[in-house]
Parts: sequence; C-alpha cells; structure tokens
Amino acid sequence: MNNNRLKHKLLKILSKQYVISGFENAENTEIGLNDDIILPLLKVSIEEYELLKMSLFEEKEVFRHNPKYKLGLYATDKGVASFVNKKYKKRNEDIILNWFKVFVQIVVPVLALIIAVLSLTIKLDTLKMQSDKELQKLENIMQEQQLSIEKLEMKTKTLPNHKKNTSE
Repeated sequence: MNNNRLKHKLLKILSKQYVISGFENAENTEIGLNDDIILPLLKVSIEEYELLKMSLFEEKEVFRHNPKYKLGLYATDKGVASFVNKKYKKRNEDIILNWFKVFVQIVVPVLALIIAVLSLTIKLDTLKMQSDKELQKLENIMQEQQLSIEKLEMKTKTLPNHKKNTSE
C-alpha cells in the first residue's frame, strides 16, 4: 500500500521535472533528476528506492538518467500518464476497498451470530423466568388446596355424627 503512494510521489516529482524541461524537446540531461535529489524528497531508504525504481522500470514508466555519471531517473510518457491518471493512488484505493469488503464479509456474519446467540440467551432466560413464575403459582395453588383439604379434614373429624365410609 505504501509502495503505491511512494510510486505516485516519485512519478509526481519526475513528471514535474518532465513538464519543467519542456517535454520531449529537452536534452536527456534536463528531463531527469539525480538519485541524490530524489532520495531526500521521497524520504525512503536506498533499498526501498531501488525496489520502487525496479517496479517502475518494469512498467516502462521511468528510465535511467545518467548525466555525467550521476545516476538518476526520468519519467516516460507512460509514467507521466500514470501520474496524471493517478494509477497508483487508484490501486491504493482498490486495496483499501478490497480490505474493507473482506473485513465486512467476515465481521458482519460474526456479529450476526453473536447477536443471534445473545437474543436466544435472553429469550431462554425470559422463558425460564416465566416458567418459574408459573411453577410458583402452581405451587401456591397446591399449598392452598392442601390447606383447604386439611381444613376440611379437621372439620370432618370435629363433627360428632361423622361416619367413615367403610365400603372400601
């Protein structure tokens, strides 16, 4: 990702020099910049700079510039077009968008699963509380019935003319 930004920045530097030098009418020595000028502007190590150069060489967007044995670069027409069309900025945006799409494709289902589990847990807790309340009501009703039965038994024992059923 950072490579794309650096490529864009390097092409920007070289494209400015290309425009300043008067495009293709200028001598090869005027359209390029030496490495010792480019490196401080990019603020990268020599190794990173070499990797950037190789990548841009492969795309034929820059060529070597060698006035008086000082190595440097100059932008080709293709390199200037890449800068103007923001080729590397668009690549960077594509990388970010793709990363975001993958992130969303992973995170959304995981969050949905978490929400579903939480919802089920809450629903089960609610059902348990409801069944506990109903059970408590039934137990209360049973206790009331038991008390009623005991009261009736007490009343039947206290009646003097009470006869027990012996038909059993």
